[in-house]
Amino acid sequence: MTSLNIFIILGAYITYSTCVLATPVETQSSEENFETCRQKIYVHLDAAQSCISNLFSPEEMNETRRIHVGTKCPECHLFLRKENDIVDCIKDAADHLKIFSNKSREMVPFIAQFAEEALSAYSENENELMTVFGDMDNRECYRSGRVACRSHLEFLDHLDRTVMCESLHSGNDTLNQKTFCQHFDDFLGCADKGSTTCSVDIRNHSSNLISKLRNSKSCSKYYQ
Repeated sequence: MTSLNIFIILGAYITYSTCVLATPVETQSSEENFETCRQKIYVHLDAAQSCISNLFSPEEMNETRRIHVGTKCPECHLFLRKENDIVDCIKDAADHLKIFSNKSREMVPFIAQFAEEALSAYSENENELMTVFGDMDNRECYRSGRVACRSHLEFLDHLDRTVMCESLHSGNDTLNQKTFCQHFDDFLGCADKGSTTCSVDIRNHSSNLISKLRNSKSCSKYYQ
């Protein structure tokens, strides 16, 4: 599957949460320039998807299980092992995608930085990561809460029109760095409210993510 959401890898979503990899939006438009642009960007997005998928291959998972015998969350350990490689995949894609429009020159490096910070937010506390995702009840409660809040991230499905390529349908779009941060703040706030029936560990994790977002290099200036 192909997705613009690959740029917004929220840490553990890659392997064990609710990362929805949307297929390209079907269009009936005759915007030939836009369609040509979109075809080009999906070449790079497909390459980035393959780059990351290869990091989580069955062979890599088996190697992780060999290293961490008996672990309840081999995906967590693999994610931690491959974090820098994931960042490299994202940066490589960003280098190609930032050239397609004036807005992409502004937004693509910002989104890549945001993704890197999101990965770091998940990985910086290994014990918390293992507690949240190493327990099946915790994992399912965490996943369910975020699936219910997915509507706050629907804007990601249209980054081809609103960021990468010029489109007749993107003229009234209000997406910028501030609204990008706000969309994720709304998503995390929704997920936090949905975690009230989950364990204390999940509730604390949800609250921590909101704090990390609001204090991140990418978004902190919008919460001062």
